[in-house]
Amino acid sequence: MDAVTLGGETARHNLHHHHPLEQHPSPEGRLHTGGTRVNLAPGATLNPDDIFFPVDAVVALSMTRDQARFQIGFARNSDVVGIHRLLLPSFPPIAARVLSGGVAIRVPAEAISRAVRADRSLNERLLSYAFRSTAGFLAEAAASAALMIEQRVARWIAHYRDAVQRDDLAITHRELADLLGVRRSGVTVALHLLEGERMIRSRRGRLQILDRDRLVAMGRCDAAAAWGRRADAA
Repeated sequence: MDAVTLGGETARHNLHHHHPLEQHPSPEGRLHTGGTRVNLAPGATLNPDDIFFPVDAVVALSMTRDQARFQIGFARNSDVVGIHRLLLPSFPPIAARVLSGGVAIRVPAEAISRAVRADRSLNERLLSYAFRSTAGFLAEAAASAALMIEQRVARWIAHYRDAVQRDDLAITHRELADLLGVRRSGVTVALHLLEGERMIRSRRGRLQILDRDRLVAMGRCDAAAAWGRRADAA
């Protein structure tokens, strides 16, 4: 699938005020006040050679290390996708897949590269963003590695729900398994467990959140021992 589906509209776009390029004084640093407006299609994988600033799209981010895949976060409004490959090339590659379609601003990586070379303050702002988000990515990967699959699924669903701010989620068992890097059968068992606990309702290609707080609690690392004891008791 193509990385982006153009919606018939190409426009220059002022970046959201929370973005690292906010109110940048340099004409080159402001990248002509934005980039190309594109519509991101659900299920698309973003081109790693471009930088994306989501406006109302939500993108799932995953990292592969030693043949293991970890879901490390979600990018949405005020985030930047693709900046790590440009500024922190030693960081493991990050795959970006569109979950909830919508608008983003696409800027070629070379344009960003020229801009940061020309303006030190822009480089510092983007590096600060990259380092802050990297800390969050590594923490999420470590948390996922410590959890059982039922907890990883619960944690992912809760994070997805918070990213899109709605309780009805579009996701299939296969898509969730691919994103988490686990077997589809394991995801199916985990979803049945969550449904039995009345945290979710699972339908074909859809998940209905019934108890977001319990999903969050189950997905915490400190809940692992409690769920292990419960399984042993059963």
